[in-house]
Amino acid sequence: MAEALKALEEFLGYPFPIAFVLKKEVLEGKTAREQADRLIRLAEMALQYATLIAVSDYASADLKDERISHRLERLRRPLTSDFAHFLRIAVPILKEKNALFVPELAETIKEAQRRRVQAVRMGEWGLEEQEMPLMDALVNLRNAVRHEKWRGQWEAFIEHHAPLVADFLRLMDWCKHYLLLRLLSEGQCLRLMGAETTFTTEPIPDTALDELARAQKAGELTGLLLADPSLSRFRTLYPFLLWADCPYCQQDATFRLDRRGLFVQR
Repeated sequence: MAEALKALEEFLGYPFPIAFVLKKEVLEGKTAREQADRLIRLAEMALQYATLIAVSDYASADLKDERISHRLERLRRPLTSDFAHFLRIAVPILKEKNALFVPELAETIKEAQRRRVQAVRMGEWGLEEQEMPLMDALVNLRNAVRHEKWRGQWEAFIEHHAPLVADFLRLMDWCKHYLLLRLLSEGQCLRLMGAETTFTTEPIPDTALDELARAQKAGELTGLLLADPSLSRFRTLYPFLLWADCPYCQQDATFRLDRRGLFVQR
């Protein structure tokens, strides 16, 4: 088990919502049972973070697609499967329309669908172990933990499933290069990267000012930005999908979806 968890340390430089769960909840978990449960949480957070970016792309695009809007509606009260379904539907369409801020996200989702692994899902006769896409394996982790093969065998559960979570996080390798920025007052921001909770303020990049002006004019300024590796492009993010308990990502402004699937401030 120790080796399976140690292999996850390579992702500690990922954006704060992922890295914090990894370090504080998985690696520093007090018992194997707690670590197994938090491993599931880590997988869900990775799916949510990818969805956060894709949702923000859709909100910013001059595009309204009935299939995406339907899946977006399901994110009001989402199950883990709703994040995966949204990514499967939205990312290929956004790629086709050249609307992905992170072009690498398309390959991540494609590969997570192509790669086959052994995992547990609910079948006709109850919980069954079978081959499935890596994405489906992540969605079904909560079913897996209840399967008789793993029930009470927390170390064995981690040994088998931590590599699956690591495989998906590795497919998201791009996210350590796309900086997550939290805007502060007086032209300052924080880089929300890594698992530590102490951040150093720095000036907002001058290249972000156009995006900030656009978002403010449209009433879409949320306080979170995603920056590309060259700090030349920025995407306003909608943090309603982020971890609710994260003290660094909570916003005063809240957003909802109107009937057209658009974001409006309230």
